[in-house]
Amino acid sequence: MTDADALDATAPDPAPDSAQDAVQDKVGQGIEHLQAAARELIAAARAALDAAEEIVDDPETARSLAGVAETVTGFVRSVVPPRRTEADTAGAEDDRGGSPVQHIDIS
Repeated sequence: MTDADALDATAPDPAPDSAQDAVQDKVGQGIEHLQAAARELIAAARAALDAAEEIVDDPETARSLAGVAETVTGFVRSVVPPRRTEADTAGAEDDRGGSPVQHIDIS
């Protein structure tokens, strides 16, 4: 028996062709999905660049967008309550006259 025969005898059998085909199919599908996602990213980047170019070419568009942003910001501020910081709540009491923070002793 030669060394090559000994290696062949101890080497595991390769996976059946159907299992290899299934793996190759899944890899192919994964690559197709990644390619589709890359195309979507490219399309989104082109749209963003087109919008940026429009703003650069037409200052009135930039002013209009700034006005829209200001309106949206004002609306959000009117709907969302301001965030309270620790400095805001220092010494504050809740509606029941106590501290809004419940302290729990752990022993």
